Amino acid sequence: MVFEPVYKMLCGLLDCFILVAVILNAFSSPNEDVKTAASFALGAVAVGNLSYYLPFVLKQIDTQTKRQYLLLHSLKVGAGSCWVAAEAHSRPCLIPQCVSLI
Repeated sequence: MVFEPVYKMLCGLLDCFILVAVILNAFSSPNEDVKTAASFALGAVAVGNLSYYLPFVLKQIDTQTKRQYLLLHSLKVGAGSCWVAAEAHSRPCLIPQCVSLI
């Protein structure tokens, strides 16, 4: 089938959006362990697509003041996985934002 690769790609994108929605929803859990796990998961997911998720996490940090600590933890997880170093040559405009937050 000609459209099968496109279909698989779209299904993969949909799965990613659902996953991020589930992770962000877990930030509202009353259980602190669930919140911490969600924060770690967001950072780990972001490593897979830095060009999308790094600006997303930075924007969330700016707009979600109640979740800022969890989002900063997500950023730390990503930084620990070489977010900034791996993408420094292609996304230099985001480095000052990351450094000022950390």
